[in-house]
Amino acid sequence: ASLWEKMGEVHYSAYPETASGLSLSRVSTLSGIRRLSAEPTVLENVRVIGVKNSEVKEGALKVAIDGTTAHAFTNKYAFKIDEEHEAQYFKKTTFVAVEPGLWKINTTDKLVAVTSLAGIESIVIDPDAIRPGRDLETDAELRIRRVETIGNAATGTVDGLQAKLSTIKGVVKVIVFNNPTSATVDKIPAHTIEVVIQPGLSVGQS
Repeated sequence: ASLWEKMGEVHYSAYPETASGLSLSRVSTLSGIRRLSAEPTVLENVRVIGVKNSEVKEGALKVAIDGTTAHAFTNKYAFKIDEEHEAQYFKKTTFVAVEPGLWKINTTDKLVAVTSLAGIESIVIDPDAIRPGRDLETDAELRIRRVETIGNAATGTVDGLQAKLSTIKGVVKVIVFNNPTSATVDKIPAHTIEVVIQPGLSVGQS
């Protein structure tokens, strides 16, 4: 690449609209906005059934969805199987995905032990206690969130007005036209803001 091309890359990396990757992350922090990191899926209230008083150290029990190691989890805390219900011994605990990222988990999925531990018989997911993970925020997502965050924080700017109106229930689209000049432009009077709102059906029928 030529010197001019390199200089161009440096120049564009200083602006959120054109920066990418690490450069975009750094520029966004100037506005107090950090890129959202990837987070692992968490399974809470997982029922581990087994032999009474069996103990498992933190991270010692590795399980996977239907036994496929591509989606593996380990127990977040050490635990002891010491609870009983209808002659069955169990312990409810938390499992965390080994790798971060957004995984789709169905309520019918089954956890199968990958590591063989004495005293462990079966593992049951609580479908109401699945906390999905998150992929690393993309450049496009970070740019959108930055604009929305800055706009919502503003009170007198066009971006701020548009962002706040967009949060109203039933509003599908908002366009704000601003004429800061001293003359009429596109039928908008001087020093005037014009707002166009596209409502949803529920708003239009009310």
